[in-house]
Amino acid sequence: GSRRVADRERRSSRMRGSVSERTANERTASKEKEPVKRRGRSRSKPETARPSKESPPPVQSRIQPLSDVLDENDDSEGQVGSQAVRLGIKAQRAGLRSLRAQTHYDDLPRAAWLALDTHSGEIHFYEKAAAERLESAFRNGRQSVPLAGLGKELDGSIVTFARGDDSGKTLETTLKGRQREVQRIPVPAELVEIRVNVARQEGRWHMIDEQVKQDTLRKAESEGLKPPKMEERKLRINPCDVVTPPVQLPPVNRAERTYFINQSCCEYW
Repeated sequence: GSRRVADRERRSSRMRGSVSERTANERTASKEKEPVKRRGRSRSKPETARPSKESPPPVQSRIQPLSDVLDENDDSEGQVGSQAVRLGIKAQRAGLRSLRAQTHYDDLPRAAWLALDTHSGEIHFYEKAAAERLESAFRNGRQSVPLAGLGKELDGSIVTFARGDDSGKTLETTLKGRQREVQRIPVPAELVEIRVNVARQEGRWHMIDEQVKQDTLRKAESEGLKPPKMEERKLRINPCDVVTPPVQLPPVNRAERTYFINQSCCEYW
């Protein structure tokens, strides 16, 4: 009888162990299937639409890498530096275009004034202040204009203009009698360099035009004489060498009265 009781207890203990193991396995399996819960609000992810079989062709973006836009045939042999430096220079120059060589970019007529030293043959442009005074006097039809107050070199000098049919030249004369030839050069926008023909005659330099130069050479060749010394000077024009027309004041009507108001006196009246 005691053996039967022991066998029954063993069987019941085995059955209880198997049941407990089975329930433990089911709990672990159910925990693995459950999704992990996060703190905070749960955001439901939108379902992505599956691409259809006949999808439209991809659109190429206008924003492209700079390396694809650059010209690969660009000659960079003259550039110095490493490959990264040359690529950087290339990237900085992308889309740049060179402007036309012009002295100015508006429609206002401009002019430059230059002087020739008859003794040394040197040619130089007048400074802006002196050129503006010469341009104003020339446009107003004056016969001469003093250059007083424009520097030590020009103080006391007077420029006499050649007008009308006068075959003379525009001259600048100092107090000591030293003279320089003066010439006005119209400067269009496209003009960046001027050429001046000079000739040395009787120990002095003079400015001549192209027609006089050709006539002198032709005459010397026909007479079998040696032509005088002639040179062609090239001068680079800078924007600071040219001047614009002076601003003209409106005309005054003598029939109308002009009244002036002194604001400081009105306050204490």
